[in-house]
Amino acid sequence: MGSAMKRQAPEPAVPVPSKKQAGKLVNAVPGHVPVFVMLQLDWLADDGLALRNPDTLRRQLTLLKKAAVTGVMADVWWSLCEPEPGQYRFGGVLALCQVLAELGLKLQATMAFHKCGGNVGDVVDFPLPTWALGPA
Repeated sequence: MGSAMKRQAPEPAVPVPSKKQAGKLVNAVPGHVPVFVMLQLDWLADDGLALRNPDTLRRQLTLLKKAAVTGVMADVWWSLCEPEPGQYRFGGVLALCQVLAELGLKLQATMAFHKCGGNVGDVVDFPLPTWALGPA
């Protein structure tokens, strides 16, 4: 290597968005790490068709938005959203998406294909769908 060659800085591990891109990305600020907060396990009503406590949830989400949180992560429980094979109930999920969109927050949906609860001290219990427990 000759003295005429300049050393180039290494590329950043995560590309820094241009100003043009920044308007299209969530919180695309150099050095900003997007933060997603996990929702309480029982955000979805037992029938899967609605939010369990919509007014309280909206207040909580509004506070998260004021705290510069990017969005939330929510467990989408299989037994609530598909109580029978091929019978889907995503009304509550769609209601959550509507509230998040109104507040400018994002959603990371985690499809929960496992049971929740049943242990000492658990306050929620979402079993597997009964139809899924039988022989295939």
